Amino acid sequence: MDYDNPQFVAAVKKILRTENNEPPVDPQANADIQRELPNVRVDISATSIDQIKANSPQERSHEQWRDFFEVLGIGVVALYTMFAYFQWSSLNTANLNQSAANISSGATADRSLMEISKTAKDTHELAVQAKEQAKAANTSAEIAAQSLKSLQDQFRLDQRPYITIKGFSTTDYTTAKPSLPTIGQPIVASVTFNNVGKSQALNTIIHCHLLFGDKISNYKIEHADTGRIGATVVQLQDNQFATAVSIQDTYTREGVGLDPSAVIKWDGSMPIVLFGRISYQDIYGTIYCLPYSVIYIPSGSSGTWGESSAVNGIPTQKLCPTGKR
Repeated sequence: MDYDNPQFVAAVKKILRTENNEPPVDPQANADIQRELPNVRVDISATSIDQIKANSPQERSHEQWRDFFEVLGIGVVALYTMFAYFQWSSLNTANLNQSAANISSGATADRSLMEISKTAKDTHELAVQAKEQAKAANTSAEIAAQSLKSLQDQFRLDQRPYITIKGFSTTDYTTAKPSLPTIGQPIVASVTFNNVGKSQALNTIIHCHLLFGDKISNYKIEHADTGRIGATVVQLQDNQFATAVSIQDTYTREGVGLDPSAVIKWDGSMPIVLFGRISYQDIYGTIYCLPYSVIYIPSGSSGTWGESSAVNGIPTQKLCPTGKR
């Protein structure tokens, strides 16, 4: 019998699988197999059985390739695991380094911020101190300036010209000798003044006017002198005089000239008022003004002049438009 027959070998393997506890085969299938196989006794040697049990070259090649791929797969998995581990380790180390760097940077930033804050605080304190010092310096400078101005003002007041009025008088229109007002004659009244200050009175301008009777209604405040140049009154010199004569319009005469045709005679009506102002300047250009207003008061065979605080409701001080004296 040919033991190498493929059909024979297949039948024997089938029997061996049955003996190795493989799943039972359908009885009908076994009956078919029994019908196929001849009812013969077969004596098989152990060597033949080992040969039968041994794998075929194709099976061995398949198993070798399977084992190779299994080992290769295990190696690939091992290599991938090692690669992943090293990647994780590197990444973790980098993260730790970055965290450490961040912590260090944060600490450095905190220190820098604290230093900046301290510097800003110090700068602010210095600025506050500088401001206080500047304020104190300004205050000292203002006090010094005020003191200097006070000294200057005091010096000017001490050294300024100072015109005062010495008195008032009347004279005869024809003889110019002292005389009381006489009915039927023009009235001639004079104001006597002098500079008792320590410096010259510059640009001195004198207003001197006379009104009597119903002409008192013409009493008024004259405008300030602009563009007019006055005289210089030297300090502590002889007395100075300004004279007014009764004329039609007392405001038309501002000086020594006189139009005889304008002169009017006194009719005895009262009151007789002599008024005006004396304005002048010091060497610094400061303007001073001295107003005056007096009323003649007859007394028997003589008479006197009395100061008037107001005439027709106009205060005497208002006769100086500058308001300075």
